[in-house]
Amino acid sequence: MDTAKRKALRTAYQDQPVVGGVYCITCEGNHRRWVKPTVNLPGQQNRFAFAIATQSCPEPAMREEWLQYGAQSFTFTVLDQLQKKETQTDDAFWEDIGVLLAFQLEKENTHG
Repeated sequence: MDTAKRKALRTAYQDQPVVGGVYCITCEGNHRRWVKPTVNLPGQQNRFAFAIATQSCPEPAMREEWLQYGAQSFTFTVLDQLQKKETQTDDAFWEDIGVLLAFQLEKENTHG
């Protein structure tokens, strides 16, 4: 790959919007749910897809269910997402994700 193409790819990657949010991993075997925040939602989705493809548990907290019910029993669902603003600091972005998480947990407790 030539230098110009490599530079163009790097620039395109750096120009991608940062998307964070709150996601849920659900075990269909026992209907247990793990609601988690992230500042890199696409990365978490890729990590989960890799875990399913390789039959490796994505989170230590769900290992027992993973072993009992198998990878095919788990699903990944985006509950809410937020794009980081250009001028927003990483800390401010985490705070906003924390607000989304609190909202989702409150919703879980109200409806769950």
